[in-house]
Amino acid sequence: MDVFIHIRGFLRVPIGEATFKSHKFSVRHDDSEKIAEFINDAMMEIVNMKGMITPKDENKSTKGIEGFNNIKFWHIDNFAHFEIETKILTAQIPDPKRVELLQ
Repeated sequence: MDVFIHIRGFLRVPIGEATFKSHKFSVRHDDSEKIAEFINDAMMEIVNMKGMITPKDENKSTKGIEGFNNIKFWHIDNFAHFEIETKILTAQIPDPKRVELLQ
């Protein structure tokens, strides 16, 4: 299954109209427990780095040398709390014959 993950860090003090900074990515795996572990690892990375890396401009890439100039580190002290949103993008429909065999 493909899962879209959106981690939002809500700012203690809004910057202009921005009330949060976010990091978005997707994960593909057949095991939902592995996806949960990946989300946990992403949050632990924020805790261990004491902050979150976000794109400066969502419309530009963060890959390569040009992308390096499009990222910004936000220290954890800037955030009041974090929120994680997940959406299943695609999932395999189980084969009814196989489900019968497993029962």
